[in-house]
Formats: sequence, C-alpha cells, structure tokens
Amino acid sequence: MWPFFYSQEFAVPLLRMKGITLSEHIRQSKIAVAANKIKGNRHGQILSMLYADPYHFIEEIIQNTEDACRNLSNFEDKGILRVLILDNAIDIYHNGKAFDEQDLMAISTFASTSKKGTPDINMIGKFGIGFRSVYGISENPEIHSGEHHYRILDYEILETCESRSTHEFTTLIRLPFKKDLDSRIIESTRNKLLQLDHTLLLFLTHLRKIEVESGAKRLSIQRENILLQKDIYKTSLQSSGIISKMENYLVFRKNTHGKQECAIAFCHGTESDHFIPLANKPVAVYFPTQYSLKHSFLTHGRFTTNPTREQIIFNREYCPENFKISTDLGDLLLKSFKFLRKEKYLNSSFYSLFNWNIQNPDPLHESIESSIDKFLREEKSLQNTENQYKECKSLCIPEHDLLRNLTKNKDIFNIWSRFDFLHETLCRNETFLQYLQRKHKLKKADLDSLAFHIRQHPEFLKKKKFSELTIFYQILSEHTKYWDTKHADRYYSVRYSQIIPDTKKELKAPFHTDGRPAIFLGEIKGKVPLVHPELAANSANRNFFKMLGIPEGSPGLAEAEKLIAAIRMHNANPNLFRLYQLYIDGNSTLKDRISTLLFKTNCIRTIESGSGEKKLDKPGEIYLQKPELEKFFSNINVSFISPDLYKYFESNQISEKETEFFLNNIGVQAFPRIIPIKNTLNEHKKKELRGEIEIHPIVKEEIIDFSIEGLDEFLSFPSFEASVALWALLCNMPEEYFEASYTFESYVRSECVSFIPDFIQTLKKTAFLYDKNMNARSGNEINADEMHDAYEKNAGNYNRILNIFQIDGSLSSSLNKNEEDLIRFIRRQKIDPLKFISNEKMSRSDHEYIFTKYNGDLSESHQKSGADFNQWSQLAQSLPFNSEYQPDIEALDFFLDTATQKIREHLLKNVYAESKSISIAFKSNGILKIMENGDFLSWVFIGQRNAFGGYIMMHPYIEQLLLERPNRRDIIAYIADKQHCMLVESENIDKFLKNNILLTLKRMKFTR
Repeated sequence: MWPFFYSQEFAVPLLRMKGITLSEHIRQSKIAVAANKIKGNRHGQILSMLYADPYHFIEEIIQNTEDACRNLSNFEDKGILRVLILDNAIDIYHNGKAFDEQDLMAISTFASTSKKGTPDINMIGKFGIGFRSVYGISENPEIHSGEHHYRILDYEILETCESRSTHEFTTLIRLPFKKDLDSRIIESTRNKLLQLDHTLLLFLTHLRKIEVESGAKRLSIQRENILLQKDIYKTSLQSSGIISKMENYLVFRKNTHGKQECAIAFCHGTESDHFIPLANKPVAVYFPTQYSLKHSFLTHGRFTTNPTREQIIFNREYCPENFKISTDLGDLLLKSFKFLRKEKYLNSSFYSLFNWNIQNPDPLHESIESSIDKFLREEKSLQNTENQYKECKSLCIPEHDLLRNLTKNKDIFNIWSRFDFLHETLCRNETFLQYLQRKHKLKKADLDSLAFHIRQHPEFLKKKKFSELTIFYQILSEHTKYWDTKHADRYYSVRYSQIIPDTKKELKAPFHTDGRPAIFLGEIKGKVPLVHPELAANSANRNFFKMLGIPEGSPGLAEAEKLIAAIRMHNANPNLFRLYQLYIDGNSTLKDRISTLLFKTNCIRTIESGSGEKKLDKPGEIYLQKPELEKFFSNINVSFISPDLYKYFESNQISEKETEFFLNNIGVQAFPRIIPIKNTLNEHKKKELRGEIEIHPIVKEEIIDFSIEGLDEFLSFPSFEASVALWALLCNMPEEYFEASYTFESYVRSECVSFIPDFIQTLKKTAFLYDKNMNARSGNEINADEMHDAYEKNAGNYNRILNIFQIDGSLSSSLNKNEEDLIRFIRRQKIDPLKFISNEKMSRSDHEYIFTKYNGDLSESHQKSGADFNQWSQLAQSLPFNSEYQPDIEALDFFLDTATQKIREHLLKNVYAESKSISIAFKSNGILKIMENGDFLSWVFIGQRNAFGGYIMMHPYIEQLLLERPNRRDIIAYIADKQHCMLVESENIDKFLKNNILLTLKRMKFTR
C-alpha cells in the first residue's frame, strides 16, 4: 500500500466499510466529504487527475468487468463488454456479476475493495484509485446493476437516481460528459475507443469480447482460446471495424490458487512454427505499463506498480514480490522452450524474437537471460542440418556455406571436433551467433583447419565426388590465400598438396615445391599429367584452374621433355636449338615448362674464364659473353656461354640478340648473380621503413637482402677496368638489383617495403670510382664532371646511379651549351618556369572532371602530352633552381585546392561508396590519405599537367616517399588539368615516372 493512503482524511473511509450497511456508508460519506471541504482538502480531485490521459478509464472498466465475470461460476471466456458512445455520455455494459452493496461501497471509497485479504493495489477487480480515472471525463458517473441505481457525487457520495435499463446485460455504467469538457477531448476519447488495441484481451480469462459503437462506426474485438495442454493455449485475437486485424498467439500461463500470476505470449503466423516479432512492446500488468520489454514477445505479471499502474517498481525492500514474479516469468519461459521443442516449433524465427545484446539488464531481463542460458547449456536446444535438436556444444557454424555440401558428419568431427553444423537458418542471425560463441562456446568450422586437414590427409579429397570437388574449388577461388605464392609457406596452403584429379583420377598437386607446374590442362601426348577432362569441362572449375595458374597443355611438351632428358655434351647445341624453336613457336605453357626444366638441367655448353675448361652447366650458373662481365670477373673463375653455341645459332640464321633473348629467358645471367645474405635491420631502421603503416601486433618479419657475385674480389682490388665495367653494369641493371625488402605481418595483414640492398651500401662506402687523374674516390668525394671519361655518361639509369651514390651531377655533364645558356637565362631573370613554358594561367575548374586511367603505354603518353621527352628530361635535370629563385605557386596552390576537394568527393561517392570502413583525410593541397578502419591504406597525390604537357607539378612529399622506399605500392596519383583527370594506379607509378617529367619544388609549402 502506498504511504499517502494513510493520511487522517483517508482513515475514516478505509475503516467505515467494515460491518456497516449501505445507508450508513452513505451517511458517513456525506460527513467525511463535508469535513474535507471545510478543511480545504481536495483529495478526490487530486487523485482523479493521476492519469494524464482520460482514455485510461477503459482499462480500469475492463479490469473490473473481468473480475465481475470471474465471480460467476463456470463463466470463463463468456464475458462481454459493450461501450456505446453517445452525444452526451458513454454507456458501458457488461454481463458479469451484478453489483452488491459491498461493491457499491467499494466503488465510492478511495483505495478500498470488496475483497477481504487482498489489499494490494494491482488486484484485478479492485474499485480503488483506478476507477477514479472516469472523473477525467465525467463528474457524476452512474451505476445501474440489478436493483441498484446510483450516481456518485463529490467522488464518494452515492445518491439514488432514475433507473435505466441494462438490456440483456447485468450492469450499466454511465459516464455523462462534464458540462465544460473540451470537445476535442471527447473526440479523442471516441477515436481511441474505436481503435482499441486487441491485445487488451490477451491476458484475461473471462472477458472474451469487447464491442464499441459510436453512431455508424463499430469496433468488435474477440478472443478465442484453444487449450493445448494445462496452462498452454492457442489464442486468436480478431478485431473488425476501422482497423481490422487477426493475430494468433501461443500463450503460456502460470497460475497459483486460481490467480493468473504471470503469462508469456508469442505471436505466430498462419503456421504455428513461424513467429512474428513484436518489437518494443510493454510488459503488462494485465494491461500495458510504460515499462518496455527488450525482446519481441509479450509478457504479463502481477507486479506491484505505482498507483496509476504505469511503472513497475524493482526495489527489494518495498517490493520483493516483483523479483519473485520475474523469476516465475523466467521459469515459465523455460517451460515454453521445452513445449516448443516438443512441437518442433523451436526454430530460427523463434530465436529471432530475442534481443541477444542487452546491456545492463534489470531483474526481469536477468531472469529471462538466465533461463535462456540454462536451456542452451543443458538442453538439446538448437537444430542441426537435419532439423534435429542438438546440444549447442555438439554443433559448429561453417565459415563458408558451401562447407555444408562438402563435409559430412564424420568430416566435421575429424576436422573441428563437432558432430554437425548448426541449421543454416539459425546462422543468419548474426547477433545470436555472437551470443552463442561468447557465452556457450559455439565453434566456427574455419577454412584454415579444413585446408590443413587436406594437407595432412590426402584421402579426404580422394573420397569426394567430382561435384563435391567443384564445391571445394569454388571455395578456393574465393579465398586466394590458400593457394597463392604469397602464402605458400603457411600451414593452410594447398598449393603443393594433392587436390586435382588427373586423367587416371589420381590426385595431383598444382605445383612442385620448386614452382614447376605438376599438372596441365588440355590434351597432350606423352606422360604429362592432365586435369581430368570431366572436371576441366566445367567452366567454373576451369576458371579456377586458370586463377591458380595451371597452364594449358601444348603439343610440344612431350618433345621438349625428351630433348631435355637427352642433352649430352655432344648434342647440347642441336638439342638447345630445337628447344629454342619449340619455345619461340609455343604457347605460354610450353615456354614456362621449357624455361623451368632447362633452369634445373646441365644443358648449356660453357667455358670457364680462368681455366678454359669446357663443360655443361645449368643456365642459372652461366653468364653471357659480355665485355663488362669479363672485366668485372677478372679476379675469379666464372662460366661463360661457349662461343660455339653462338656460332651454331648463327649458322641457323638466329642473331646474337635473338639468341641472348632466349638464353636470358631460361636463366642465363646478363648481370652478376644475386647472392642472398643474412641482414638484420635494427629496430630503429625497421620503424623508419614502416613509416606510417601501422600494424599491431607484428607476428612475423622477413628481411631479404643480397650482394652480388664477385663483389668481394672486386673490392679487394678495384681496378680501373673493373670499375668502369661495374659502372656500366649498374647503369643497366634491372629494378630488382636495387630493392631489398622488409616484410612485416600481423594475424590479418601483411606489408612489404623496399630498401637499398647491402651491396649498394657497401659500394657507397668504397673508393671505387676513378677521376680524370686516375685517383680512386668514393661517391661523396667526386662529382660527375670529375669522373673519368671512360664512365659512360648516357647509359640507361645514369642519373639514378648518380643519386644512389650521392654524386653531384653538374649541368655540363648532362646538358649541351644551348641548354646551359637557357637555364642560366631563366635563373638570371628569375622567370617562373610555369610562365616560361606556358602563358596560360591556371584557374579554378567549376565543372566535373572526365576520369581516365593510365595504362602505362609509352606511345599513348607521348600522344597525350605532345612533348619531346628527351628534351624535357634535359630541362628537368636543371631543377630545382638556385637558392635565389622564388617560384610563384599561388596559381598552382589555387588549382590544387579545388582539384583535391573534387577528387576526394569523387573517391567517396564513386570509388568507396559501398565501404563503411574507408575514410579519406585531407593532409595538404595535393595530398589525401586513405584509411581503412583507422589503419593507413594509401597516399593519393594530385598533380597538374602543364598546359602544353611538358611536365607535372606535384607536392614534394612524393619525392621523399619514393626516395625512402622506391618500390612502395601504397601511392596512387591523379593528374589533372581543367577538364580531365587521369588515374595512375600504384602498379603503374614506376612506368609513369619513367615516361613523364615530375617537377617538385623544394620550397613549396601548401597550407590552409
């Protein structure tokens, strides 16, 4: 009982009902009301305003009607309530037990009841504060029941009034509208009554029908119960009128001593095993409160609430019974689980009714979760693939849906130590899966374990049908890490495992451990293993085999293998020539096969440089006959191609260039062989190389560094001839000679950066370059003008080698006299090179760019730029200008401001629109930084091509990045003019820089 019910003014009404007659009650009521008026007490008015919405009275009337029907024997599901909305009143009829004197005294007394021993405020049938809600619309409600005809004055005084017919009902409660009642309140009440929520009947047992009538408008709500077993009902709720609806429920009750203590209802569709979520529904104390359930079904409990029955009180000192009801609801839920499982209704649609991510639950939600956990932990609660109920600990979820078709129960046990998969419909509820994994250790059937199992147990795939192998290949096609070269050394890689049946249905690995193909596609005569034609005929399989790198067969494969196997000293040149013919005419498969086999075979006639000994050697151990190589290796013995091989090929009309092209492709060396070495970078250097690439934690690191054959011998005596030869070799060496690598990995990500290899670092410390006076000097002691004339000035990467060895290149070493005069004029006059080359001013572009992609084609670049690249590259060598030159970059800054914003908008709208994990940060005019889930992904540089296409202006930070790590693959560029914008992707950056002039001014400072 709420404390304010015990004030002195309320004490008399509470006591006066005991053992007094109705007439005495009326007499005492008049005295009490008069006394309160004299004292100025207005408790009646105050209590009648507890409900903010006058419509609330209908719930109180329905509760009273339910109790009146309960008091009639054998009257379950027979109660009817009819509401007639008139112009000046609302008439409410019901067919429950008629009012007696005790009921009349109760309805005119605050917080009292005609039921002895049931003082709690929530007892259904109580005529207490709840009935006072009628005073929101009526001042003098009337009661017409049996022989009694009364109106209530001043909230408490019963006064006889003219009788009214109750028709076929036992009771009429008339609510005349207040004289000054706002018409809008009347209309609002009318509309709400005509749109009553049909679930008001759900948790009642005796009242089964409610009718509302207002002029021509009608509403009918009806409940039908079918008893399934004790305290379990199949209930239908049907409403017809302005809103027509039909819903079905499974209702579970817990009754004690004839009282409906609590109940749970699940809404379902036409089929009882399909449940319908009812989100954010309030918990009911017979009728809805303002306390919402966080699950999607309905609950009812006889909770203690505040006086308006809107809030449930969870306080152990004042309302301990509410904790008991919460526990009872949890127990009832557990009972419902078991029933639903027995009826085969416990499925994914049922589990979707629950919120699996409730934070800080209250006692009711704690009890519900405890019951759920008990059921999931101890019972067969989840369906497997065969719709059988199994314990959670015996099931697992497949990382890929196709695993359901690939693996059987025995496989599941052998690989993941579980007996079956969770039913696929349950796997669609991601939060439910996370809950099961977090709290009940539901295991994931991962692909890594499957791949490892296949490596360890080849018989797994031997027992599979071709249709199942197709499923396996589809999984692999979607997850390249299980077969690509990058992950070939991981425990889960199947690149070298037996996974492909040949024509004899014997499983073959895709590749040998040395990288050679172990099986081929197509038709080949001989003993070459081929993919089984039935598998190869499937287009999906064939696409995967192509992705994997399985080569197409070639008619020359068998002949090539025979020729290679038959090579001896006497027939080496003829056999090699025949292999050359097969190579030139063959497809890529035949070329790769010949190259691979020859590389491992002693197949080429050679002559040793020191001893002159003739023998057969493997291509990878041999050098071409080049003067630079002979001079560099003057202090050691190495094998060179025998001159008779050149003569034999020449006698068959094959030029030296064509011969060396073939020899290069099969592995003969044109430059000193790379010798791997152990190199341990210190932590400071590693951190410097990682730069802004954040990976945590680093679980694996790999450093690949190298020297070159003959370097030690050269350094022991760096002769002039050997030095000039080495310089010529350096200027023509391919990229891989200048890129050592550092790879660092986390569990989910791998990055690789390049750095200058050991042999370059060693040379940089050595005085191996000769000046014009034949003195040996190191790079930082000599400039290009001082170097001996024997060092070729126009060799391939001459300028790059100057930069690597920190040799100062003077103008005279790279420009002719006219070009030197031109540069001096520009410097002397302090002319802006932008204005000198182009008179067209840069301006803001107000229209969209037309985007194209750079394909790396040199001729196309020439055509687009319209520039003579040889001349422009000479001009580029003169930049940056001297310290007195002050470039005007306002126009460039103005242009890049607009371009950077537009390209950022383009990336967000058109490139990364579908990704919620990508963010693009502005670093400076001309620079964007792309992040993914907070991790660095790549740089975007925006440059402007000069109007005549001569060079590209770009922020100098790109130069810093490229110098630090020449082979980094996290840079993309957009090259823009007023209307067009060309994308240069990371893999084409090197080609682009070689084919175009990049101008960066060291003194640029872009700020916002």
